[in-house]
Amino acid sequence: DGGEINIWVHVLAGAKAGPTLLLLGVQHGDEWGEVEFFRRVVRDTDVTTLSGTLLIIPVASPTALGTLTRLTQWSADGPDMNRLWPGSFNWIAEQIARKISQEVLPKVDALLDFHFGMWGNTLGLMTYGADFPDPKVNEAVRNLAFAYGHPILHRVNVVGGYPGPRSVMGYAGLKCGIPGAAADVGGMGFGVEYENKLHDLNQKGVRNVMRYLGMLPGKPDLPDRFLDYTVNHRVDPSKGGLLIPAREPDEILREVKKGEVLARVVSPYTFEELEQLVSPCDGVLNLVPRTYMVRPGDWAFFVADTTQPDSKWVSAPF
Repeated sequence: DGGEINIWVHVLAGAKAGPTLLLLGVQHGDEWGEVEFFRRVVRDTDVTTLSGTLLIIPVASPTALGTLTRLTQWSADGPDMNRLWPGSFNWIAEQIARKISQEVLPKVDALLDFHFGMWGNTLGLMTYGADFPDPKVNEAVRNLAFAYGHPILHRVNVVGGYPGPRSVMGYAGLKCGIPGAAADVGGMGFGVEYENKLHDLNQKGVRNVMRYLGMLPGKPDLPDRFLDYTVNHRVDPSKGGLLIPAREPDEILREVKKGEVLARVVSPYTFEELEQLVSPCDGVLNLVPRTYMVRPGDWAFFVADTTQPDSKWVSAPF
């Protein structure tokens, strides 16, 4: 309609020189729980103790946030902002990605891309790429993911697979040499107390990364072991209805067995059971839902497959 779209960048400049870390959020408008997390980071960061600069873009796609939907522009060739970096055409998401690529990324030494679960879901994993052509980038990306301190690490072929070379972390690593990881740890619809714990966990993760990069004094506070894995099974409904978890509240990081019933979908009209969602393997949950209405394909469970030979419990590499 000719109106402006403004991208707000919070600049927290430290008292001393050092690296620049970018926190990027709300590429998907239905993941709006990230906004409160970023507000807390800005509020709680003491720049007098900071070496370097913390940049925060709390809302990368104001258009998607305005509709509270995943996609920025439904009619576009590339409606999902995290699949089109650095932007080639003039669709809204591509213009935004191009502006951030030109004005912000050249100033950045490391990137954390945040994706919380939409309302009714909690995510609990770090995602990092392992197939960049430059071995130094691969090593820096892996270390960044471990430094966050979340014990579930999904190792993906970001360039040759998901989420692709035109995701923000794919583009940053492949074309800019900037290490980046996706912090997929958060959710909405589970009560203030639980969601506050998730916010605290993510604030700790950001501080851990800043300590690892030398932006804050001290060392990262890390768990004794991490599950570093490659195969993540999506267990989603094929039928619409009311999804009812077998355990509620369920928990991210809970170990499950092959064949375990995770949830059922019932008709909102007759209350008959339409479908059971079953774990396809032994593994660890890293996406869990609450009771909510679903359509076919909506988010329900992720199961990290611990039966794969390259899924291992390991310690941090540094």
